[in-house]
Amino acid sequence: MVKNLLWPFVVIAGLSLANPSKAALGWTLAECKAHWGQPIAAPTSTRGQKQVDFAAQQYRITVWLTGGKVVRVAYQPQYSTLSEPDLNKLLAANKIGSYAEWKYAGSDDPTRDHRWTLQQTDDNCLAYAVYVVKDNWFIVYTKEDAERADAENSIDAKGL
Repeated sequence: MVKNLLWPFVVIAGLSLANPSKAALGWTLAECKAHWGQPIAAPTSTRGQKQVDFAAQQYRITVWLTGGKVVRVAYQPQYSTLSEPDLNKLLAANKIGSYAEWKYAGSDDPTRDHRWTLQQTDDNCLAYAVYVVKDNWFIVYTKEDAERADAENSIDAKGL
């Protein structure tokens, strides 16, 4: 009986220890360094965003900061392909908002990439996530970063 009651706590503790993120969205660069150590390369800046690369817990982790806060983070395992449990851990780690839930939005043809939205309510999306199958990257980004990227792409397309 006691063994059955303790099992959920063991699973939760194991997921916490094996989790490479624990919520990078909204972090500062100092928080990223405290969690993942020093960057593996010098930070770069493009279009007002700072990009910083880390290697931690067998992941390459790239963050993009705007206004001093992480607005996009990408995870790539160094030695394996992301599994469904890995994706679920990364989704759980990057959940922002106490009442928000990740909702699977489907996969794209022909890429087979998988997409999720982080919904606080049916009308209030906080973030997006995509698993890029071909490159084995899991990327999560805020709604504001998606809007910024869409605006930049729109400006770039006008110059064609």
